Formats: sequence, structure tokens, C-alpha cells
Amino acid sequence: MLEVGLTHFTVLSLIIFAIGIVGLAYNRKNIISILICLELVLLSCNLNFVAGSAFFKDVEGQIYTFFTLSIAAAEVAIGLALIVALFKQIGSINLDKIK
Repeated sequence: MLEVGLTHFTVLSLIIFAIGIVGLAYNRKNIISILICLELVLLSCNLNFVAGSAFFKDVEGQIYTFFTLSIAAAEVAIGLALIVALFKQIGSINLDKIK
């Protein structure tokens, strides 16, 4: 029977991180998609922290995950507030029109 180990979680985290980085590199037109790709990068970091915490039977990885989640929540709140302010001023969230 297949046992899910630390390597499986690390590979999954690497795939999610790669999707986030590729999304950041190729999509420079929409602010919402940039925020989503940034959240994917933070999610892969959190997955590594939790998997390492479970594998090594230590609580520190879960504590780091809570700090990362709070930073991500603040980033999303501030980012969405800026997007709403830009939309009220310009009428679009397309980065080509903002420049």
C-alpha cells in the first residue's frame, strides 16, 4: 500500500510554487490574478511548514504557518482595498490602463 510521506508533500508544494511563479511571470495585466498567484506561492510555503511539522513531530512549523496566514490575510485585505480605490479612480483594474 502506498504511504504518503514528506516527499509527496514536498513535490506537491513544488508544483504549486511553480504554478504561482509562472503565473506571476506571465500574467502582468490583471491585478487580481497577480494576487492569486502570490497566494499560491504562500500556500506552497505553508504546505511545507505543516508537512515538516507533522514529519518531525514539532509544533514550530504550525506556528510559522499561522504567522504566514496572518500576513497573507493582511496582504489580501490591503491589496483588495487598493484595487477598489484604483477602480473608483480609473474605472479599470487592467494594468495597461493604469500605467
